[in-house]
Amino acid sequence: MPKKSSKDRRIQRAQDYRDRQEQRSLDRDMTREVREVAEIEGRDLLAEKRAQIRAYFAERLHTAGDMRFIDALASTPVPFVEAQRRIDRYFSDGPGRRVQASPPLSAGLDAEKIDWLKKGILGLDVVPPALRAEFDRRYDVTRDSSYLISGLALALSAEGSVGPYDDTFPGGEIFWRGDDRPPSRVHSTGFSAKVTRDLGRQSNVIIYRTGADDIVPASGVCIAKDIRGGAFFPFSRGPAYLYAVVMDSAANTFRAQRKADRVESGRADWRIPERFVYDPNEEDADEASTVWEYREHVTHRIEAAQIVGAWELRRELLVSEGKGEEIKAGMRFALVGTNVWPRSWSSPRAVTRREKAELVASAYKMTYPREPGHYLSYQGIVRKIKAGSPRSMSDARDWVAQVDAIPSPPAGAGAKALAKYDRLERNRLRRAAQWPAKQAKLGPSYRR
Repeated sequence: MPKKSSKDRRIQRAQDYRDRQEQRSLDRDMTREVREVAEIEGRDLLAEKRAQIRAYFAERLHTAGDMRFIDALASTPVPFVEAQRRIDRYFSDGPGRRVQASPPLSAGLDAEKIDWLKKGILGLDVVPPALRAEFDRRYDVTRDSSYLISGLALALSAEGSVGPYDDTFPGGEIFWRGDDRPPSRVHSTGFSAKVTRDLGRQSNVIIYRTGADDIVPASGVCIAKDIRGGAFFPFSRGPAYLYAVVMDSAANTFRAQRKADRVESGRADWRIPERFVYDPNEEDADEASTVWEYREHVTHRIEAAQIVGAWELRRELLVSEGKGEEIKAGMRFALVGTNVWPRSWSSPRAVTRREKAELVASAYKMTYPREPGHYLSYQGIVRKIKAGSPRSMSDARDWVAQVDAIPSPPAGAGAKALAKYDRLERNRLRRAAQWPAKQAKLGPSYRR
C-alpha cells in the first residue's frame, strides 16, 4: 500500500474531524430510541441526513453551480433543521432572488383574523379587560395616537413573572435609551413606565398591540440594543440625552416583531429590503415590515444604579417643521462632550460596562451618518436629492433617495477594545461558574 503524503494525511484528518463533529450533531438531534432502531436495522444516519439535505435542496434547485453549495453543506456538521434554514436563506438572499417566497400565512384573511393569527403565533394572552378599560379611560387617544390600542392588546410581559419573551443576560447587557430628562433628574428617579406613574400600579403589564406590531409606549420603558435606535428618541425638538443602561433582563420586542413579520411576509428571514421601502408617513403600512430594525427591547423600570452613561444628544432633522415625530423621516446625530453620568465604584461589573459603553459611544462623537446629505431614518439611510428641507413627512418621500434599507452599524473606534472586554467578561463568567466546585475542593476554611 503506497504511503500517503502529508497533504493527504491532513485531508484525511480534516475529513475524520468533520465526521466526528457530524456524529456529535446527530447524537444531539436523535433520541436514544431512534439510534437503537437505526443500529438494529443497520441504517447509516449520516447518509440519510445528507440525502435529506439534497432532497430538500433539489426542490429549489435552479442551476448546476448551486451543487457546490449543497456539497459543502452536506459535509458540514450541522443538524438538518439548521441546514434547512441555511438553504432558505441562501435562496432568499442569493443573486437574483431565484425562488419566490411562500404565500404568507395572512393571505386572504381580514384584519381581525390576522390579529388572532398573530396572537397564536406569538403565544401571548389578551390583557385583562379591566386593565384595558382602565387604560382607555386614562388616556385620550384623540390627542396622542401613540396610546391607541389597535387590534388585540396582548400581555408581552408581566412584572413579577417570566414570560416567553423575557430574556435574561448573565453578567448584564448594554442597552440605549434616548430621553429629554437631564441626568440630574434621572439620577434620583431612574425610568419607569408611564402607566406605573400615572395609575400608581405596583405591578406593570407591557401591552403589545397587534395592529401596530409594537408595544403601547406608556406601558413600558423602551430601550434599543443598537445605539442608533436610542438616538431617535425622544420625539421632540428640545434638548435630548442618550443613556447607556445595563440590563439583567428585558422583554424582547424585536423577537416578537420577527414572528409577526413571518405571518405577513411568509419569509423566515426578516431582512427583506422590499419591506423597508422609505415611507416615513406610513402611507403604505400594509406592505411594510413589522420589524423595527434597531432591535427594540422593553422593560418595566430602570433604576438609577443600572445607568452607566449619559451624553448630550445633538440631532439635525430632515423635516423642517413638526413637533418631533418627524424624526422618523430622517436625522443626523452626534454625542456631545464626555460621559456626564456620575462614576460609581461600587461594582466592578458597572465599571467594566461603563468603559464598554464609552467605547461604543466614541464611534458617534462625529456626526452619523458620516456622508454629507445622508440621514438615518426608520427605513435605513437616505440621501437628500433636493436643496432645502421638506416641511412634512409626506413631502419627504420626494426629497430623498434610499441608500441602504438595513444598514450595519459602523465599526467605529475601539473595536479591538470591545472584543477584549467581551473576552474578559466571558472569562469572568466561566470562573464564576467554576468557583463552587473549586471552593468545595479547597474546603470550608478557604476564603476567596
